[in-house]
Amino acid sequence: MDNANSTVNGGGAITIANITRAMQYLEDEDYKPTTLFVGNEIMNDLRNIDTFVEANKIGNREMLAKGYLGIVYGLNVINFSTNAAPSTTYSKYAYVTDRDNAYVIAEKRPVTIENFEMPVYDMSAATITQRIKIKELRAKAIAKIETS
Repeated sequence: MDNANSTVNGGGAITIANITRAMQYLEDEDYKPTTLFVGNEIMNDLRNIDTFVEANKIGNREMLAKGYLGIVYGLNVINFSTNAAPSTTYSKYAYVTDRDNAYVIAEKRPVTIENFEMPVYDMSAATITQRIKIKELRAKAIAKIETS
């Protein structure tokens, strides 16, 4: 997703203005923002924005009860594993995407289960594999938010 067409440069922490600006970048290109992918640091920033938890600001109890945000401005919030990311700096990034146009997932081999025996250890086991490839499809359907 680093091939995003637009980038919003936030400060030390993500703000509501950063999120809405990233959404506007997609809307300016006639895409519909649907998903907000966030790293761990950005998720922490979102948890510290009082707008999402105070009832008088039309917040909800979901973050207080479950520890994560479900939907922000119609965006489904997904926290990605920064341990699986290519670099630890990804924890400082967020991506607003149009899930129908931003990327494509191609499946080369569906989930495959192969059973095998290991008589020496008196053991039965299975190998589970899958092969997929994910690629950016339309860069204009992705906006990146960077924080320091």
